[in-house]
Amino acid sequence: MKLWVKFLILFVVFLLVVGGLAALKFGQFSKMGEMMAQMAPPPPTVGVADAEKITWDVVISAVGTLKASEGIILASEVSGRVIEINFESGQEVEQGDLLLVQDHSIESANLAASEAGRDLADVDFKRTKELLDRDTIAQADFDAANAQKERAAADVKSIQAQIEKKRIEAPFSGRLGIRQVSLGQLLSANSSIVVLEALDPLYLDFSLPQRELGRIRTGQSVTFTVDAFLDKTFTGEVEAISPRIDPSTRNVEVRVSVPNPDGELRSGMFARLKLNLGQKKDWIVIPDTAISYNPYGNGVYVVKTLEHEDGTSYEGVRQVFIEIADRRGDLVAVSKGIEVGDRVVVIGASKLNDRSPVKIDNSILPDAKADPTPAEG
Repeated sequence: MKLWVKFLILFVVFLLVVGGLAALKFGQFSKMGEMMAQMAPPPPTVGVADAEKITWDVVISAVGTLKASEGIILASEVSGRVIEINFESGQEVEQGDLLLVQDHSIESANLAASEAGRDLADVDFKRTKELLDRDTIAQADFDAANAQKERAAADVKSIQAQIEKKRIEAPFSGRLGIRQVSLGQLLSANSSIVVLEALDPLYLDFSLPQRELGRIRTGQSVTFTVDAFLDKTFTGEVEAISPRIDPSTRNVEVRVSVPNPDGELRSGMFARLKLNLGQKKDWIVIPDTAISYNPYGNGVYVVKTLEHEDGTSYEGVRQVFIEIADRRGDLVAVSKGIEVGDRVVVIGASKLNDRSPVKIDNSILPDAKADPTPAEG
């Protein structure tokens, strides 16, 4: 047998062996692929909610500060030692209540002398008037007696005014703050005694951009919340709108009158408010939990029927970017990105990517409301 024939036979045998091994490995890999396909994880389970159209009152949101309708720091007008304190910290007082008295013993003694002088001047004036009527004295003598009477009366009023400055009374009804003085303390002029604020009603002051000026007016209803009572909503009414636009901010100041009969609210509180414009508008709303907040844009996952590369269909999600127009409680109004009836993922969105397959299970779907009620307990 020739040498080249032997090589040819060996080469054919080699090809048969290699082909057999390749066929064996291909079969093994095919079975492994089928097994891996069977072991692929199931699509993530999500909860979905339908985008709905809801009619909401048109409101303007803002933040403001509560202020006392009347508020001052009571202070001494003149120097003097404290001899009487008739109030406690945090006490409710009425207009005219005597709160504090400074020592006025010297002024009281001077007042007694001045009143005696006034009485004597009155007697002299009456006697001089009788003599003038009988033409026994000159008109100049009568004028001098009249001037002396008025001077004596003025001296009495001056000393009475000095005593009144040492008697500190409540100029209006309200609640006192923390007492700053003690019995026997020597006060100088302008020494702080206590804060007095009228807490019913309160004022809620806030500012709005000038573009909103045409939509606001006195009498409009305002609702607001404060951090101290997050489960409670307070109401008020627009009382005044500033006639001046701040040239540095281009904002207009607005003042709301807030009833506070129970005294729950305090001046200085920060408030988040909504100004009701008395109009209504239709919004497409979705639960807040559906939204993924990102620096590059806020998005939601919308469930749709999609196709695999092989043409088979499956239930999956597409990521859609939205624009938020308003929010109420657990709901968010969307002005762009979704339509009524779109199914948005509200549970399990963190497990998804664009075009991810999903399995829907709404058995534990949270109840989203525009005015949620806090849980008791």
